Amino acid sequence: EMLTGEPYDPFKLDVWQLASSFGEFDSTFEPVETLLDSMASDDPAGRLTADEAMGRLRAFVESVPPKALLIPPVIHKFK
Repeated sequence: EMLTGEPYDPFKLDVWQLASSFGEFDSTFEPVETLLDSMASDDPAGRLTADEAMGRLRAFVESVPPKALLIPPVIHKFK
């Protein structure tokens, strides 16, 4: 976005950067994956705002029973 020389929304770029920093993160919860994908949209107009992303994350976390968050860890072996 910055390389186009056109005006851009720095806040939406921050949302994209945050989601991109989770690039290799594998969630066991589909709503979290969907949220990160929506935050990392290449189209700024289709990208969530920080407030929208926080609202979706909050709604998801509040809908999950605490025991559902207690899962065994998954260890990935690197070659």
